[in-house]
Amino acid sequence: MTVFAGLSLNIECFAATSAFAEHYNAAQNYLMQNQYSSAIAEFRKALKINYLDNSARIGIINAFLARATYYANQEKNYDKAANDFRSALFYLKIYPEKEQAVQNSAGMIASATENLNQCLKVISFDTTPGSRYKRAEELRAIGQFPAAAYEFSKAAESPKLAGDANMQIANLLKILGNIPRSASYCQLALESKPNDGKLRMEYARTLDRLGKYDEAVVQYNEALANSKGDLEILFALGRI
Repeated sequence: MTVFAGLSLNIECFAATSAFAEHYNAAQNYLMQNQYSSAIAEFRKALKINYLDNSARIGIINAFLARATYYANQEKNYDKAANDFRSALFYLKIYPEKEQAVQNSAGMIASATENLNQCLKVISFDTTPGSRYKRAEELRAIGQFPAAAYEFSKAAESPKLAGDANMQIANLLKILGNIPRSASYCQLALESKPNDGKLRMEYARTLDRLGKYDEAVVQYNEALANSKGDLEILFALGRI
């Protein structure tokens, strides 16, 4: 099987801090030298400092796509390739705040999805929602957070799994430093599980971190109303 060689977008660095620039420049150098794993690590550090920087986001996408292509074409390791295509798709579809950023990447998303599907076919991956959720949990357990989030997003296409899967994505986005998108996925999860007190608490805390205090108070009150005597929720609310 042959997969595409990846798409490199022209990117500029708008970094404001020396720490960001250090990681970003290191990542670019690693990428130019085909040291994909090191590039991914450095781009991830840069995004931890400034999650909004589109140049770093595109950089990590290019690195994942390049490594996926290497795994598939050179090592014939389609499981590893699949994980990198998943990770690239996470940064293409799930991570961006602006819908325009996703629309601008439509061609790359289509190509990455096609190649991921080829890899999954080769390894006979079960694409039912339950299987995807289980695989997402496995990926999360070994620290492959972007790939895990992508699989949770596929599992979320099942109404039965949508609430839990979207909450998992929200948690992973928080780990990766993108709090606004985490809040968005908390909100999605609540659409499926509106009476889940713990989920309300998580959403309230996220809104609190974003400085949306009035909205957070509403969610704290909803969490209390739906606590049903849950001592963990009551204790958390008492501390707040």
